[in-house]
Amino acid sequence: MSKTYSVGVHQDRDYATAKAFNQDASGFLAEFNGKLDAQQLPYETIDDSNMVANSRIAVDSRPDGSAQDGVGVIMATQSYFQVESTLNTFTWARYPAADVLGPPLATFSSQNNSWASGILSLSANITKGSFLRIPTSEGFLRGAAQIDVEYFFVSQEAAGFTGNFGAGWRWQFYVFVNDVMVSTTGEQPAGRRRTVNLPFAAPIASQDSVTIDVRWSATFDGAGTSPANIKLIEDANLRVFNCLLWARNQYR
Repeated sequence: MSKTYSVGVHQDRDYATAKAFNQDASGFLAEFNGKLDAQQLPYETIDDSNMVANSRIAVDSRPDGSAQDGVGVIMATQSYFQVESTLNTFTWARYPAADVLGPPLATFSSQNNSWASGILSLSANITKGSFLRIPTSEGFLRGAAQIDVEYFFVSQEAAGFTGNFGAGWRWQFYVFVNDVMVSTTGEQPAGRRRTVNLPFAAPIASQDSVTIDVRWSATFDGAGTSPANIKLIEDANLRVFNCLLWARNQYR
């Protein structure tokens, strides 16, 4: 703790003004707010040995540790981590006219009971972009998860009208840090393909292993609206395309 001196002028008969007390308290508390003087940072105590170069590390991208596709950059005051999927082929012959991006990294059919009820880890089906296990230092953890998702089915009328049906269908994505939910999309209705972004922030302690996990849930409550002369062309599927997960650890 540095020495502090009273710089305020006291009034006659030992009366003190608020200004005098405020000046003294400000001088005492300034170093707690980052204003350091020579007593906290003596001359020539910092040299090139204190300037540690950034380091690049590989981090787990699967819960079982079987893959390390995540990348981390460790710096003096902060660190960054990222993992992303690599779906970049247009080989999915979904429509007769042309191939589109795909096939999806994961497809869950509502017709085949292909998922269990509850909140499920996306990393069980997608190997990149949905999970990170990282080292942290005490401070704050900020980041975001991005998921390219689609949940709908196509029906067609005899006259050629095409529409989406299924107002009772819902899907939801979440971000968990050490099994505590820190972000969610909320329940989303059935619709065409979209990309969702889930920013998150949480205080964090110094740990060797912090998990960031993207999870999902979905419900299918029947066939929805079925007007006359409508025929089902495509089953209702939850499809997940590309995923990206990143985090920044700002040290205290």
